[in-house]
Amino acid sequence: MFVSKIISEDPLGPSSPRAITTSTQIPALPVSIQVVVIPPVFLQLSSHLLAYSVGRRFNDAKEWQESSIISLPPEMVTLDNEHWIRLARDTQTYNWSPYGAVRHLYDMFYEDDDGDYLRDWFLVEQNVDMQPGCQIWQNGFENDYLWVYNDWKSVCQLQNPTLWDRDPQGSHTGELTTSFSISGNQQGPGFAFTWAYHQPNVYRYDWTDLINQKAQWVLQFDWFSPKRTTEGFQPASSCRVDMPSAAGRYDLTYLYAQAGFKDILQYQGYVYYWWKLWVDYA
Repeated sequence: MFVSKIISEDPLGPSSPRAITTSTQIPALPVSIQVVVIPPVFLQLSSHLLAYSVGRRFNDAKEWQESSIISLPPEMVTLDNEHWIRLARDTQTYNWSPYGAVRHLYDMFYEDDDGDYLRDWFLVEQNVDMQPGCQIWQNGFENDYLWVYNDWKSVCQLQNPTLWDRDPQGSHTGELTTSFSISGNQQGPGFAFTWAYHQPNVYRYDWTDLINQKAQWVLQFDWFSPKRTTEGFQPASSCRVDMPSAAGRYDLTYLYAQAGFKDILQYQGYVYYWWKLWVDYA
């Protein structure tokens, strides 16, 4: 049994924007970054948007469309070592006036030749950028927070998904430039996935949920943070799953990024973008 395809679902779809019907709740945030829920940003018809009160989730989302498929090979490429195979990569940017924009890029990898014929290891690196409205449209909306997670359990159809490793780990205050490394099944040189990391002058909270196998972080911007410029966050996590006994398509993980913006009068809004990834075994 081997992974033959990695498939990604894009919330905007290959042809037209779509809305989301499911509600998402940000974890309990510090008082300084309490969030006002606004109508979902994927609804682009402004006349229709006015019909929804603040905080109401609409139920007339368009049906999700089939996403693009990246087949292996020839799209398969490797990292600088022979053990992690890049299965897929994609990116989308979404903006919502007057608040700002979010870009959500992911890279999906599969650990090959690890000697385990019962389980598989996958890894996702997320690269998320937020751009405030004050920079795009010269208004008053500035960076407030950035919420990013990789949920390995809620949509996964493979057995026993287990959050294996993640970085950054723990909370940190202030600017930081370093490198991180994530492991899969095997340890030692060649099996580690390593990348450079830079954190702006913000508060980083690690709200990873070990029970629900969700790697999760929040960046909070304060008075000393770069609130009027484009800022980013680049976390990654790996997961172990049981190898399926039958060929077929299996949902794997759900990626989410939400950028919050606020103006001097404390009006708040957010822009979010998600990916759902699944794999074909043949």
